[in-house]
Amino acid sequence: MAITRVIKVKERGPQGPPGAGLDIRGSVTNFASLPLGALDGDVWVTLDDGHGWLSDGADNWTDLGPIKGPQGDTGPAGPTGPAGPAGADGADGADGINGTNGLDGADGADGRGIVSIIRTAGDGSAGTTDTYTITYTDATTSTFNVYNGADGVGGGSTFLLLSDTPGSYAGQSGKVLAVTVGENGLEFIDVQGAILQVATDPIAPQANDVWLNTTSSQLKFKTSAGTVVFDAWQFIPD
Repeated sequence: MAITRVIKVKERGPQGPPGAGLDIRGSVTNFASLPLGALDGDVWVTLDDGHGWLSDGADNWTDLGPIKGPQGDTGPAGPTGPAGPAGADGADGADGINGTNGLDGADGADGRGIVSIIRTAGDGSAGTTDTYTITYTDATTSTFNVYNGADGVGGGSTFLLLSDTPGSYAGQSGKVLAVTVGENGLEFIDVQGAILQVATDPIAPQANDVWLNTTSSQLKFKTSAGTVVFDAWQFIPD
């Protein structure tokens, strides 16, 4: 026995009137931030998920799913903002590699040397001025003057020829040399006190001579009347 299945096809009804548009009132951070007291039909968008939420006017919300309108036109460029504060200096970069050596420079011009220095005026006489001419390697010249000093007075070759000393040794035996009272020269004066000699008996002892005889170890003193002898003196060299 065959079973026939009958399917009834309904016709499509007429198009209904346009529905009310969504009145997007604004956006909030998340669902918990949706406002209380929203009117029926108000739509708010939660930024954490991009969903639209429809209010029924009794603080009940219906999730409309993601709400995303078409991309808007690019807005005009805003004014240039003020310059920001200078940033901190960055770390020094690594040293670059050494560059190649440069080319040798051109040789410098020859220096100015001296060819000769010749006396061109004067004969070198004492008390006169001579002129000398310098000739340079570039053929230029210059001059300078040299004054020749006058001859000085020669010094004495012996003590007696000096200008501030006694002129003779005659009659000065036994005297010593001393500075004059005026402190401007030298002169011979008599010995003040005794002069001790360490020697054998002198050949011609003078008055006030004192000597130690190294042979007899006697200390002797010459007076105008004779010689005074002191025995048992010992001579000890340094």
